[in-house]
Amino acid sequence: MPILKPPIVFGVVFATIGTYFLVYGAWHLVEIYSRPAPMFDLGTGLSPEKGMMWAKCLAGASVILMGLLMIIKAKIDGKGEKSD
Repeated sequence: MPILKPPIVFGVVFATIGTYFLVYGAWHLVEIYSRPAPMFDLGTGLSPEKGMMWAKCLAGASVILMGLLMIIKAKIDGKGEKSD
């Protein structure tokens, strides 16, 4: 019985990639929001740059969640096989 089952490996890979996207997007969002702005800056809406980074953060979080759910499902299925 192999220790590393394919669903667990894929779950870890998905969680790692999702973490990268989440950190990348969050790092750039902090950089964007910490830029000095003029006192009367009217561009307070969502710029394309901010929108892209928010999308990367949300995509990263969803990929992390999918990876964690794959790992949990593989562990639950593994426990079910052992009890049979």
